[in-house]
Amino acid sequence: MIMRHARTPIFFCAVLATCGCGSVPSADKGYVGAGVGHANTGLSSCVQLTECSVSGTNAGEKVFGGIQTENRHIAWEGSIVDLGTISKNWTDSDLGTHSDTRRVVAALGHMVGTVPIIGEFSALGRIGAGVGHRDLVTGAGAGVRYDFSQKAGIWLEYERYYNFVDGPAFHTDLLSASVVYYLR
Repeated sequence: MIMRHARTPIFFCAVLATCGCGSVPSADKGYVGAGVGHANTGLSSCVQLTECSVSGTNAGEKVFGGIQTENRHIAWEGSIVDLGTISKNWTDSDLGTHSDTRRVVAALGHMVGTVPIIGEFSALGRIGAGVGHRDLVTGAGAGVRYDFSQKAGIWLEYERYYNFVDGPAFHTDLLSASVVYYLR
């Protein structure tokens, strides 16, 4: 099931390459992309709980699009990120023992900044927030970008997402590679 689900961004990229984005509204400073990677979930906090644990190691995937601001090194981006399935177990002194297993999918808004390094290479960083399964999700990340043409590039990123939910708070680290198509 994970492998079938992990092919979604690859399929998205193939469709983008085939159609040339002719159906996407023209924006000379925009971009769209999709990526896959490895997501690893860990415990962030057990505040006010007697005992807790969180686990999850999965394929992660994301689909995103953004628009550059007047400053060409800053963009506003919207994304949907699938961080895989996590399992939580916790004990509350008032309510007893709880267990929850769920797929973590979040819709996020990010501010993305880029700094040129050399030639087609740039460093990039991101910070943002959103909602996943009725919960607040925040995230930050850093990576490198290589533009192999005026229209396409690849982004390699490390991102950390924090999920604030009932029970133990957890974080998920996502290491991903994304193909990006620039709407120029």
